[in-house]
Amino acid sequence: MKNFITALIIFFMSINAFSQPTINPAYTVCTTTQYYFSWVSFINSVTGYVVDNSPSDPYKYYFKKTTNGGTTWSTSYLDGSRAQVIFFDEIYGISTNAITSSPSTIGKTTNGGLNWTPLGVTNLAQSITFINDSVGFFANAGGFQVGHNPNNQIYRTTDRGNTWSVILQGYNTDYTVFHNIEFINANTGFISGYAQHVTNPPTTVLDSTEYLKTTNGGTNWTKIFVPEPYTGNRLTTYGLLKFFNANTGYVQTYVNDQHYIMKTTNGGTNWNLQKDLGTTYFNYWQFLDTNKIWGYSLSYILKSSNAFETITKENVYDTLDTYTGGKIFNDGTAYILSNKWKKLYKTTVVTNIPVLISSQIPDKFNLSQNYPNPFNPSTKINYDLPFDSKVSIKIFDVTGIEVASLVNNVQVAGYYSVNFNASNLSSGVYFYRIETNNFIETKRMVLVK
Repeated sequence: MKNFITALIIFFMSINAFSQPTINPAYTVCTTTQYYFSWVSFINSVTGYVVDNSPSDPYKYYFKKTTNGGTTWSTSYLDGSRAQVIFFDEIYGISTNAITSSPSTIGKTTNGGLNWTPLGVTNLAQSITFINDSVGFFANAGGFQVGHNPNNQIYRTTDRGNTWSVILQGYNTDYTVFHNIEFINANTGFISGYAQHVTNPPTTVLDSTEYLKTTNGGTNWTKIFVPEPYTGNRLTTYGLLKFFNANTGYVQTYVNDQHYIMKTTNGGTNWNLQKDLGTTYFNYWQFLDTNKIWGYSLSYILKSSNAFETITKENVYDTLDTYTGGKIFNDGTAYILSNKWKKLYKTTVVTNIPVLISSQIPDKFNLSQNYPNPFNPSTKINYDLPFDSKVSIKIFDVTGIEVASLVNNVQVAGYYSVNFNASNLSSGVYFYRIETNNFIETKRMVLVK
């Protein structure tokens, strides 16, 4: 009997051990929720916000803020949800769904999210983007109806979100939902959406992709055709999109459960297959530069360092997860939400990521003096590319020995910035050198510890 009881204890302990997943040591838990997280928003690698639902009332929310990378959080109790939030600084933010009453309302906060003021736009926004501190755009979801749908709208603000004007309304005679909107400057923007062509009476539904482009700030829009890579037929549902400038961009889309990354280099006129993803797909992606991508699907964290040629999968735990939000920063700090395990995680993914700080096209190649200089231990190096080019930036000591490689890939035209962390180097004089297809330059910098 004693041996039988001992065996039972060991058996149940083993079940409990297997039921508790093992966390990847690269990740740490920042905060937890009892119900599920509504969203996460970070303005830098240490200051961020999450909203989680009250376990007793799904229409009540806790708003949490951290200023030290998730070590501690301040909490307030709110009546409202947040579909998507953009914070300009620690106190001023715009939310695409600030009020839980019907209809949903865009709102703003001037006290770091403690209170939200409705802004009079009463359509549920699906995507919002700002090209600077003043000018922004958002697309709303519209509403299902047979025939003309006047509610699929695009809005623009020129005063930091205080007022909004409609620049596109009632796009077509179908049920169209705009999902992703991106403007690379005040004039050129792209939208992806999802249309259902419905008969009257509604007995037949055919899905199709809607991609739109404007070159005059939203006054006029043209449809972009993205073909299925093997048959040339139209792809049949919406996807993510990313444009680096008016010419070069990617879209993710799929047909019959097969997912594709398509690339254009002429503003959407022609598209080529960049990656056949199969059944894997991105629910969210963030481009760290033109080659490095970080994102997640429902079950995996996804990474690529070579413009989708190879994609690696990763999990926080040794089991499949359910990821619903995330953000990564130039210093390599990344946050990821898990609604399966009801936690926000933090990790360090990559360092020395060149950031495209402007998609405007420079007149010439340029390598700026690092700032600050002297520095300890980090400094920033800016450089300009007037056209697409292979770029190499390396660091050398005074003897000519290479001590670091910051950039080594093809980048589209634009203004860039890359951080250099010399915490593992000793004080002294160093040189940084840029090489492109048509430009070489070297500059001097000083590390003082």
